[in-house]
Amino acid sequence: MPEDDRKDATRDAVAREIEAAVNEQVSGCPGAGRRAAREDPPARAGRDRAGSSARTASERREAARLAKEARKKEKLEEEGETFLRFNRNFRFQHMVMFSSVILLIITGMPLKFPNFLLSRFVINFWEGSRTPPSSTASARGC
Repeated sequence: MPEDDRKDATRDAVAREIEAAVNEQVSGCPGAGRRAAREDPPARAGRDRAGSSARTASERREAARLAKEARKKEKLEEEGETFLRFNRNFRFQHMVMFSSVILLIITGMPLKFPNFLLSRFVINFWEGSRTPPSSTASARGC
């Protein structure tokens, strides 16, 4: 079998697979959706390229921004309405507060319960708890 015949057979097989996949996907679509899905992919790609061919960089950026907004709007319509619960400032404050509380628990519990096994480990890890000098030692001049 000549090489060109093998290529044609391969192309025919690929075309049949594509047609089967398109038929499977458009089985539940209305008439307009079926026509758009069945449209020749190279023609669709050429139309998309022609629509997005801007002359200047600013026009290309503007077209990209508009396309991004359209995709975002389409995504929001699919997912439903979304709300921003906390902005960056509140999230940062929350992380600082969470970290502070955890640090206070780790350092304060060994001082409150020094006989607990884990407390001994933490106190030894930080080389003991530092206690302020007593007032009697300062009175003696030591």
